[in-house]
Amino acid sequence: MRDNRLRLQFVNALKEEGFSLTKKAFEADAIYSRFRLEKDLPKFFDVHQADAVGTKRDVQRILDANTEGFKRLQSVCKKVFKA
Repeated sequence: MRDNRLRLQFVNALKEEGFSLTKKAFEADAIYSRFRLEKDLPKFFDVHQADAVGTKRDVQRILDANTEGFKRLQSVCKKVFKA
């Protein structure tokens, strides 16, 4: 069962924390919502050079570049989901 009230509470908390969401995310009948940690996230991952070493390096760069965003997301999740 979906809990649209909880989903709306979550997307509103994400918005308050500065995350980027589409207008559709705030519609009561939306099933899922997309959000971004940062609006202008650089393109790190090149699918044309997808090898284990390159993939690990690219994922690490994305994690490093978004440390604060992940902390903000964790804070929102704790607040909304009381975890």
